[in-house]
Amino acid sequence: MDHTTDWADGGPTDHGNLAHLCRRHHRFKTLGFWKARQPEPGVMEWTSPTGRVYRTEPFLELAPPRPVPDRLGETVPPF
Repeated sequence: MDHTTDWADGGPTDHGNLAHLCRRHHRFKTLGFWKARQPEPGVMEWTSPTGRVYRTEPFLELAPPRPVPDRLGETVPPF
């Protein structure tokens, strides 16, 4: 796990500031070759040394929550 905004620079340890990086990408970011930011949790924007921006979004599709029956067997919303 890596802090997108470094912890030493005030970056929080929360979902919107953490990313799974391989060793190579972590070093490129740490050494300042590439810049990384998360405009929203899970979405990464990488800026190359030439200034080109690459955006990755998580591939995760969640189904809407299913209704659940209550004690009487009637369907109720899940919230």
